[in-house]
Amino acid sequence: MTNDSSMTMSARVRDLYDAGSGGVVARQIWLVPQGRALEQIQGLTAGQRAWLTAQAFGGQAKRQVLIAGPDGLPAGVVLGLGAKQSGEPCGPSELLVGQLACTLPGGTWCFEAGIANAELAAIAWGLGAYKFRRYKSVDNEVAFARLRLPPGVDLDRVAA
Repeated sequence: MTNDSSMTMSARVRDLYDAGSGGVVARQIWLVPQGRALEQIQGLTAGQRAWLTAQAFGGQAKRQVLIAGPDGLPAGVVLGLGAKQSGEPCGPSELLVGQLACTLPGGTWCFEAGIANAELAAIAWGLGAYKFRRYKSVDNEVAFARLRLPPGVDLDRVAA
């Protein structure tokens, strides 16, 4: 038997994800290990690479830089994965995706390229989006970021 609060929680969790069937254009998420040359990042323009260079982005763990599109609006984000040394990050790199859920502007986001453990990254997204709301008003809620699930990732499994 399910109760109303579990159904509400499930609906909230599902709102964090996009199955990709609505025709909404998604902004890109690039996951970049430390030391990777910016020229090797597929899908970035020369101007976007210049912006990353100006921001001294080198793939440092937990470092994120928004990338603007031709219209000046956010077109994507680059997230540094670090050098996979002890404590940076603590655990699989996909767990760093969790920080994006609460820091990115509202809208739909997706991974630019294949990711080693897409299901773990999607779970990290949901955990990172958690906000305690019981005693807070929802008047000042801003649009939240949603993750388009990569192919092969099951929404039911992630939400559970």
